[in-house]
Amino acid sequence: MVRLIDTNVLVYRFDPRDPVRQSTANQVLRDGLVRDDLILPHQAVIEFVAATTRPRAALDGRPLLNQDEAITEAESLMRAVPHAVSH
Repeated sequence: MVRLIDTNVLVYRFDPRDPVRQSTANQVLRDGLVRDDLILPHQAVIEFVAATTRPRAALDGRPLLNQDEAITEAESLMRAVPHAVSH
């Protein structure tokens, strides 16, 4: 079975406000990489960068990641996980 990665799973990995979701997201991705059954939609990568770099009121206006960190993580994900291609 192939699993499509949702943007929320990517974002939760870096969100310290909910340690349970953070742990679950890490586990889902780790397991999927081991099983080699993940697909990463391009849209999820774009949404991930936008979501993690916007200011968060709950974090005193700081983003989850700065722009360079978000782009580095997005590039790493694209190398590690096959992409879903839309035509």
